[in-house]
Amino acid sequence: MPSDNRKAKSPVWLVSCDPLKPVTIMLAQGRSLMRAGVRSLLQDIVGIKIVAETDEGQEVLPLIAAKRPDIVLIDNALSGPKGLDLSAQIKNDFPDVRIIILSLDGSSQYVCKALHAGASAYILSDVDGDELCLAIRSAMRGGIYLGTSVSRPSFTDILSGKSSAAEASAPEKSSLDSFSPRQREILQMIVEGFTVKKIARHLNLSVKTVEAHRRQIMDKLEIQNIAGLVRYAMRSGIIR
Repeated sequence: MPSDNRKAKSPVWLVSCDPLKPVTIMLAQGRSLMRAGVRSLLQDIVGIKIVAETDEGQEVLPLIAAKRPDIVLIDNALSGPKGLDLSAQIKNDFPDVRIIILSLDGSSQYVCKALHAGASAYILSDVDGDELCLAIRSAMRGGIYLGTSVSRPSFTDILSGKSSAAEASAPEKSSLDSFSPRQREILQMIVEGFTVKKIARHLNLSVKTVEAHRRQIMDKLEIQNIAGLVRYAMRSGIIR
């Protein structure tokens, strides 16, 4: 029976997702069929609550103000303001709201634009339940998640500055001068996905020393999470 099938697959998704707390989500998607599919996936995840839906770009900001979701899932088929423009507005007006972009375009150029606009995750529209869970968990923990269909070389190209070095601003470049060579090295490893323990092992430092460097870096930049560090590193061209 259908109910039995739902019970059979839910534990697998729970193991993959395991959200740290109940998560509220808003769907801002112009494709009705895709929105229905994503809604169905979310409804099978314990701890997820959909608090608003819209296919109108101009409704997104007022709905966020009214419902205060933890995460907004956006695609670029909205009427009115498009996904990337809205992402930038959301991060400006509601910096605590995480943004997950659902897209048909997996090119590195578009991924780069999405990350610069403030997205915490970028996944393709054919996402399954497990990957959606991973994106949500990463976003809630302040990380950056790229879907499995977005190739790793494309992400490496983005971080290396091929798509973004020209966008580095003078203040961002000058702020690098305040970092020691060790702090630059640690920053590079953080945004490349190394954990504190792995950084400590690789550099032959204590975990407490690495954590202290990380806190000093974040304090100097006034950045509170790893997603912000990634976007800073992209704009500044620190990653070579």
